[in-house]
Amino acid sequence: MDALIAARETRVIFDMAGVTHADSAAIGAIVRCLAKLKSAGGALRIAAAQPMIDHSLKLTQVDKLIEMFPTVDQAAKGFSVPQTSAGSQV
Repeated sequence: MDALIAARETRVIFDMAGVTHADSAAIGAIVRCLAKLKSAGGALRIAAAQPMIDHSLKLTQVDKLIEMFPTVDQAAKGFSVPQTSAGSQV
């Protein structure tokens, strides 16, 4: 995540299509990624979570912190590039 932020890639989608299980450490890592992205002015979305992952994220209420979408394409829609302040350089 640090490398993405350093490259100014602060709009991230986690494609969870191939993930079938996530323990508390994995969920904690997702939340830490969210915190890093938010502190850099970015955002995180989750796409294509399998039923067990979806259940775990809802059970831990992570779904209240991170927007979840059925597909990567849907997650990408409306996911704008961060705006820069007037006069600032990118």
